[in-house]
This record gives sequence, C-alpha cells and structure tokens, in this order.
Amino acid sequence: MFSSPSRTSKMDIMHVHWKVYRSDEDTWEPAEELSNCEDALREFVTNGFKSKILPLPGGVGVICGGPPCQEVSGYNRYRNVDSPLNDEINQQIIVFMDIVEYLKPHLY
Repeated sequence: MFSSPSRTSKMDIMHVHWKVYRSDEDTWEPAEELSNCEDALREFVTNGFKSKILPLPGGVGVICGGPPCQEVSGYNRYRNVDSPLNDEINQQIIVFMDIVEYLKPHLY
C-alpha cells in the first residue's frame, strides 16, 4: 500500500488483502475505487505510520526500481515504440517516480 494520510492523488494505489482469501490472492487497487473503505484505509495508514511499517518522507535511504523491462525492451517486437506510456503496464514507472518524489530517498 502506498499513500499519505494528508495527501490524495489519482496515482495512489492500495495493496488489498480480501477477507476469506489467501495472501497470494491480494491485489493492488486504485484508491479512488476503495471509497467505501475510507474508515478501514484511514485506520490502516494511521496504524502503519504509528508502528513505523510505512516509510515517511526523508526516512528512506535507497529506492531501487525501473520500468518493466519486457514492455520497453528493444527485443520486444510487440512494444509500442511511438508511445510507450500508452501501454498500461508502462504506467508503473509513473507510480514509481511518484513514490520517489514523495519519499525523497537519499539515493534512487
């Protein structure tokens, strides 16, 4: 889950563990689609920050990541060469950069 209790963004996504499902069936869901879960989300984020399981801006040393290799690789003959960000999977790089911008790690 990535979100800030004082900031909302269309890019926020939440890691969701569904009741009566196994952990390997957890999903990532857009925050705006979880509007009927506001109390549970608020409680999770508040508890996450209090128990220090969620990172705070400036409290992260290194973030390592990058674009999904298969969708931007020159060896993928099916990739969208002209507009790579139009591929849904390539939107992950935008979310990654939003996380970097929010957490402001020492290195990335």
